[in-house]
Amino acid sequence: GVLLHIVLDSVAGDVAWLWPFDQRLFSMVTVPATNAHWVVSFATHWTFGIEVVLVVGAAAMWMKARRS
Repeated sequence: GVLLHIVLDSVAGDVAWLWPFDQRLFSMVTVPATNAHWVVSFATHWTFGIEVVLVVGAAAMWMKARRS
């Protein structure tokens, strides 16, 4: 679970993959500050759609498993 969380954070967040040997942060996409609050900027960026799909998929799998 921890590795999956870090991999998903690497899409739009900064992760120090080489820590403690290197302090550089890596990110695949940079979300620009397009609004006054960072939450609004992230929620209107296309990468937020990935997060929504993952949460909806996990909820659907949980509901399906719970019915069985």
